[in-house]
Amino acid sequence: MPAQIKFCRRILRAYLESGHSVHVDIRRMEGRELLACLIAEIIAAPNARLMARCVDFVFSLGVQLGMSETEIAELEGLTKATASNYCVHLKKVYRDDKPAPGMKSREAVAKYKELRTGRSSRGPRQEWPFAHAFKNAYANN
Repeated sequence: MPAQIKFCRRILRAYLESGHSVHVDIRRMEGRELLACLIAEIIAAPNARLMARCVDFVFSLGVQLGMSETEIAELEGLTKATASNYCVHLKKVYRDDKPAPGMKSREAVAKYKELRTGRSSRGPRQEWPFAHAFKNAYANN
């Protein structure tokens, strides 16, 4: 029996690590199955504690008393984009891409993406003004 368990664990781990995206019809899942899928998400995540916090946020479980994505990220010492990435993954897989309370609507995400397309937070790259002088002075050493 232990050999079979190890074999199943290896298969499950390989499947999860391969990055397969599975669309889950949450309406057809019973509580135990859904719980098992969410626990698997938490175990497979590179940052399990962050994933657990995001599960709480996306499913409005209330364990963290309504903490936002920004607050979750600050608590974990990460950027909001990292927390948002986890939440968006959960939203797509388990909520049929329907945003959770506290997340941007689909329309807002589309509009923001449209406004940001082709823009950068910094200007175009410019050559360092002292590059030639620096190269001439120190390139031979």
